[in-house]
Amino acid sequence: WPRVVLRTAEQTHYFNCPYQLDGEMEQAADADEVRATARVGDVLLVATDGVLDNLFDSALQMEVARRVPQLQAADEAAAREAVDALAAAIGEAAAATGAREDEEGLPTPFAAAAAQEGCVRLPSAPELRVC
Repeated sequence: WPRVVLRTAEQTHYFNCPYQLDGEMEQAADADEVRATARVGDVLLVATDGVLDNLFDSALQMEVARRVPQLQAADEAAAREAVDALAAAIGEAAAATGAREDEEGLPTPFAAAAAQEGCVRLPSAPELRVC
């Protein structure tokens, strides 16, 4: 079963205010630099908050697990197709969850983090959270 070996920490000013490496407030030099050793057969996922706010690590692991044989294909073209299929599946799953973000009680990493911060939805504007 695929396991998470390394996961970087979110870089935020405070909850729901991530660094924006746009050259205005934060520069590229403000970003964390991570070094890790990868081995043949390792699968590296690099994702933005659009994925990580919507999908738990366990869902990402499941998507990888479904495709391990294809990802490890000896044929390079087949392996590349598997990587593309994995990326598409993760993107589609994150988008589908994100499209349901206003659904009360929808379990997401973002909702869990918001609850931990003490944030609540406003009944008059469910798209807003007050912390």
